[in-house]
Amino acid sequence: MRVRLATTVSGTVLLNREISTTETWEHLEFSVSVKWPKPGDTIRCQLRFAGSAQPFEIGGLDLVFFSEKQLGALAAQRPRIDRLPPVTPGKRWDLVWSDEFDGTNVDETKWNIVEGKRNDVIRSRKAVSLDGQGHLIMSIFKEGSKSYDGWVDTKGKFEHRFGYYTARIKLQTSTGHWSAFWLQTPATTNVDGSGRDGSEIDIMEKPGLSEVVNHAIHWDGYGKDHKSEGVRSVNPGVTNGWHTFSLWWTDKVYVFYVDDYEVWRTQAGGVCQVPAELRLTDEASAKEGNWAGSVLTASLPDAWYVDYVRVFDLVDEKKQADSKEPTHGK
Repeated sequence: MRVRLATTVSGTVLLNREISTTETWEHLEFSVSVKWPKPGDTIRCQLRFAGSAQPFEIGGLDLVFFSEKQLGALAAQRPRIDRLPPVTPGKRWDLVWSDEFDGTNVDETKWNIVEGKRNDVIRSRKAVSLDGQGHLIMSIFKEGSKSYDGWVDTKGKFEHRFGYYTARIKLQTSTGHWSAFWLQTPATTNVDGSGRDGSEIDIMEKPGLSEVVNHAIHWDGYGKDHKSEGVRSVNPGVTNGWHTFSLWWTDKVYVFYVDDYEVWRTQAGGVCQVPAELRLTDEASAKEGNWAGSVLTASLPDAWYVDYVRVFDLVDEKKQADSKEPTHGK
């Protein structure tokens, strides 16, 4: 079953989620961030079964609205970790891959700088740089009538499964494009009813300038058989300053974090069991109604920054460390 919530006048999609259903009554709870872009907007709810709209029955429907202050208080009550998830006795986290973005040039032994058109923007090497102060700069800019943005990935250089993935990011300041930190497998396009053999794992996607961050899992390709599950977490202050976006990926579950607060836990797709590459990307579309707004109306140039990307494995305590874990300072 696919649940879709949208505003009637502006057409803003608030929720688009696919869930498994049974023949028995189940309690379903959805949380979305609602703002009214146009007068007269109301929320339309659509449930689709087997690809088509069908009659349905809802029991005990409750709508609860929270102010931004109340949402902040609720967010602070989420489970929290201390930089890394707690481990069982005899285990510890081992840093297996990282980039601190020191120096003045992107380390191309770790990253591919991808070029070429995607959607309505051209990925360019000129949009990817280091500032010499330990930060990766992901830029978006215009030259003439064309827009350019940045894309880096670790395909063929580092592909990993399971573990803890974390990045410290300072988000963009303009609408019209979206930043993302995500994982991708070559077999995500396989269609077999399961994401175990390959899934796209969106640790974070940030369209717009609200306090909402998108997290999602995609599997079974990107055509008619495509399946996905996701949430939009509300994180007060996320558009200001530096924030961490993280994923704990085990063989049984994905757990997502923003600033060490757990924001989503899921087994969507059955949980991917194959290695994935890392991706840091900026994307945009010129189409009106795009979830980040049209790049044609963006305030360019704009940029977002990455302080570090780190990957940890859970290992036996007695295992000899291959590298020293970085300190809290950076």
